[in-house]
Amino acid sequence: AFDSGTGRAIYDVCASPDGTLVVAGGTEGRIFAWDARSRELLWTFRCPSTGDVTGVAVAVNGRVFAVQGQIGIALWCDPPIGESSVLIERPGPSERAMASPNWITPSPDGELMAIDTREGSVLLYGADGSRLAEVEVGGAGLGIWWTDFHPDGRYLAAASNGLVKIWDLEDVLSGVGPLPPVRTMPGDRFDISPEGDRLLVRSSGSARVVRWEDGTDVQQVILADTDVGAPVLPAEFSNDGRWLLARTFAGIRRWPADPGRALD
Repeated sequence: AFDSGTGRAIYDVCASPDGTLVVAGGTEGRIFAWDARSRELLWTFRCPSTGDVTGVAVAVNGRVFAVQGQIGIALWCDPPIGESSVLIERPGPSERAMASPNWITPSPDGELMAIDTREGSVLLYGADGSRLAEVEVGGAGLGIWWTDFHPDGRYLAAASNGLVKIWDLEDVLSGVGPLPPVRTMPGDRFDISPEGDRLLVRSSGSARVVRWEDGTDVQQVILADTDVGAPVLPAEFSNDGRWLLARTFAGIRRWPADPGRALD
């Protein structure tokens, strides 16, 4: 077990991209980081505000991001302790889109932050805290199921209301009004392969592997665990891209990522 030593609740946990750190967010603005192999607690960071840390993420450059969703604040810190930079302060009542940040996703280079809101939009911020753009994804009240950047940093993808949408980041950051997505496909949640050449798009009890380049389906996977009746949780690629993984309450299921092969 990874023990914070506080005896208090942990609300979110993630691993660093290189697999060396486990980072968690907890009550009263606390962030913890452990060595993934030895499970030694390496450092603890206390956010300037005491709201619960409801989401954490680690960028490739090691920068740690966090959101305190209930009080409307997002921040980053550079390990082991470093300085924190508040990205979103609690807004006034007129700033609807900033009222409730829910989740934070760093870009591959750690220089952009995508903040999901419960109002159905994604806010993009620079590492200096400047707000760069807002992307309307699912409409007011629908929320965001999942957001991620393409590994090359050129695209932003988000899932909401049964649709996965992809935007060209250069267009989004150009500031030329609301832009339609460059691609839309049915799906409740998705994962991008490490190479960036495929999407694993989940819909109910099945998933399909889609070629990133043109949106063509290349593999179908039946996720429903009919033997035990266990519901399926998020499906994703393994870190090397060779396997498709699905979590259920009965355990983890695994299939080879073999284009053109239907699996059950």
